Amino acid sequence: MPQPPDVPPASDAAERATIVRELALHAMAALRAVQHLAQRAFEPLGLSPSQVLVLLMIQRGIDQPKALAEQLETVQSAVSAVLRELQGRELVARAVDPSDRRRVHLQVTDAGLATLERAGEVWLATAEERLSPVPLDDLRATSRVVDLLTRTGQA
Repeated sequence: MPQPPDVPPASDAAERATIVRELALHAMAALRAVQHLAQRAFEPLGLSPSQVLVLLMIQRGIDQPKALAEQLETVQSAVSAVLRELQGRELVARAVDPSDRRRVHLQVTDAGLATLERAGEVWLATAEERLSPVPLDDLRATSRVVDLLTRTGQA
């Protein structure tokens, strides 16, 4: 009996499952490799990848600790620890909201902006070096897949 047109043949479904498993393993390895690469890239700046990410998020307008924790899908105490470190280095400043004294707004300082600019330069140079042997067609295809995965992973 023929299958309905919207049901893939069993061989396609099996191949898809195999490829998805393989991609899942590659994604985990890539995640770990990128994390190590970022740690090594930002270490000379005295920053962790988490600190750079939090600085970027604040610069882009996420200016409250609770909102940062929600965006990062982590507990607020973890964000508070990162913020304490960034404040201690005078890269982030806190301001009490005059309309609600319980609320705090975060801002990247001038020193933080300069540090972010340097971190961006370092990260771009690291990526260019790491990806230099990859052919342009492969970069295009990878960019499309990563974009797709990023968009489908957003709530």
